[in-house]
Amino acid sequence: MVNNRVMVPMRDIFEVLGAEVEWNAEASMVFASKENLFIGLTIGNPVGRYSTDGTTTSYFLLDAAPFIYNNKTMVPVRFVSEALGATVEWNDEFRSVLIYTN
Repeated sequence: MVNNRVMVPMRDIFEVLGAEVEWNAEASMVFASKENLFIGLTIGNPVGRYSTDGTTTSYFLLDAAPFIYNNKTMVPVRFVSEALGATVEWNDEFRSVLIYTN
């Protein structure tokens, strides 16, 4: 948890949701793509970018910046999941995140 956000390994969650992930070590950036969606995140920077048409880039502010933990890029689970069209719910009783896809 960072800033009350559940953080998860980006590659793991993106691949489960059907996206491809690439790492650019020189720029400390991680990129994910699925169909026409493109997402780029930089380690330590809460500003991310995305494109839904492959040409126009929009920017967004994350509640918690991506960071590296045990050689994995950690990102907020809600952002990652919703960006790929999933629905996310928090179960307070069990302190669990539920992710629903079509």
